[in-house]
Amino acid sequence: MEHQDSDSTLIKTIGMTVSKIALYICVCVTMGMVISTCKVDENVIIQCEESCGSQGVKEVTSTSCECAVPSDAFSSPFVIPSG
Repeated sequence: MEHQDSDSTLIKTIGMTVSKIALYICVCVTMGMVISTCKVDENVIIQCEESCGSQGVKEVTSTSCECAVPSDAFSSPFVIPSG
């Protein structure tokens, strides 16, 4: 009986240790990816500004470029234009 309790305790301890190690590795890899993708190259910003032109830039990240939406794009199609 006592032998089974010690085996059960050992298995639980090993399982918890392996789980914690896996969790720490995942957290470290995720943090490394976040830190390495925070940098935006100046050339990417310049290229995004050139691509957006007169619209202007809304957002630039290391993986995407989003142009600003023109102000007249927000007008409702159900409103009769004046003039």
